[in-house]
Amino acid sequence: MVTEDNPADCVLKAKVHNVKNLSQLLKCIHFKDVAVCFASKNGLKFVTEDSKCMQAAAFIGEDIFQEYSLEEELIGFRIELNVLMECLTILDGDASMNLYYKGYGFPLRLVIVEDDIVTDCSIKTMEALETLHFTLPPEDVVNKMIVDGPRFRDVLADLDTDSELVTFKMSPDPPHFTVATLSIACRAEVSVPKDADMVEEFISTSRQVCQYKYSQIKPALRTLQSSEKVSMQTGPDGLLCFQFMVKTDTNQMAYIEYFCTPVISDEEEE
Repeated sequence: MVTEDNPADCVLKAKVHNVKNLSQLLKCIHFKDVAVCFASKNGLKFVTEDSKCMQAAAFIGEDIFQEYSLEEELIGFRIELNVLMECLTILDGDASMNLYYKGYGFPLRLVIVEDDIVTDCSIKTMEALETLHFTLPPEDVVNKMIVDGPRFRDVLADLDTDSELVTFKMSPDPPHFTVATLSIACRAEVSVPKDADMVEEFISTSRQVCQYKYSQIKPALRTLQSSEKVSMQTGPDGLLCFQFMVKTDTNQMAYIEYFCTPVISDEEEE
């Protein structure tokens, strides 16, 4: 059995003083019950996917951990994210955590400590399946906008949550960026000019109109609640990429990334 006193046979070992740092980030991608975890020298990456049209990833850099050790170049496993979240939130205070993983076929072990209370969790892992290969290299970006997170959140608060679709419009011409929803009750539309105070960078090479299912955008909008800065990019086929800079409880920066494929991409739509 692996113990804290003898962790030498583990391929992955990590320690974090505040377990809320992990639960806060994993909550952002917790729209599916199973996640794939990849561990590299740079830290951990948890990935969730939905119907091959949406992917979310939480990047937990090794600097988030007080101790981080990986004996192999890259390892991966699947894990029930809902079970992992329950373990991380089992104690209410500022608990610390030691993480151990021996390798393929072994469970992920978490030892969570708060004051004199020690909780030892062992979570079954499964073989890591191949994830979708979404990518949007700089040369393929058609439109890009970087905005202040809290202000962008306030702008999107007026959208109709009963809408089935969300429409994003970006253009070199005013109003530059528009987001709209439409339901039986009403139509909501919000525009942001490129020179607005919240906009840090705006690049538009051509007018683009794309629609996405609101159910796929909703998890990304929830991540806005804790985002300091947001990057929104679209590709020539309408592939949407959100990148969120999130500040943890201990004021460290981590990153959440969402990819979403469009249901409609029509350059001629008004």
